[in-house]
Amino acid sequence: MKDKIQVMIMDDHQGIVDGYLYRLSIVPNIAVVDTLSYGEDLEPALKENPVDVLILDVEVPASPDNPNAYPILHTIPKLLRLYPNLAILVISVHNEPGLVRATMGALFKQTLVRTNIEHFRRWIQTHRPAVIGASPDGVVEYDQVRYTRPTVLLLGHERSGLTAEQRALCEQIVRIPMVGDTDSLNLAVAGSLLLYAVFRSTG
Repeated sequence: MKDKIQVMIMDDHQGIVDGYLYRLSIVPNIAVVDTLSYGEDLEPALKENPVDVLILDVEVPASPDNPNAYPILHTIPKLLRLYPNLAILVISVHNEPGLVRATMGALFKQTLVRTNIEHFRRWIQTHRPAVIGASPDGVVEYDQVRYTRPTVLLLGHERSGLTAEQRALCEQIVRIPMVGDTDSLNLAVAGSLLLYAVFRSTG
């Protein structure tokens, strides 16, 4: 097993890329191995350097000479066939239901459910999954847990974290180790790390 999770980033906004690089640099077991600005560079880069996690802007230019958007949503199914263990995180600022549906169809084809704490509590009591919460004050690092049972990951509000009711549902609280004074990650990044840890543990 590799010592670090290998990450590749494709985004044509350097400020966004710099933010990812800064945030991910404080997680000791993550290595960003490449950053790309153009869609046509993606497949050659993955062929040369297969990674564990791919972070994609949903809209990037195809090449320096072609400013048209690269068809990333049509490319994702091919990437998943070529690299079945690749975890892909698609980032977008667009609030378009059609785009969300297209992304879901290309990646996961899973069901999204909106619930409340009482219904969720009853569902847990019925199905008995492992409920793992994430918080900076967790006593166990997230990649030290064996996720051998069906698992529910609870991530709280990006600013305030898990509520007391949510914590009460968790059988364990895990944390993502940080370097320096930063105590939290962007919620999407934190969630992708936890999902990858579950995938790696069960796969």
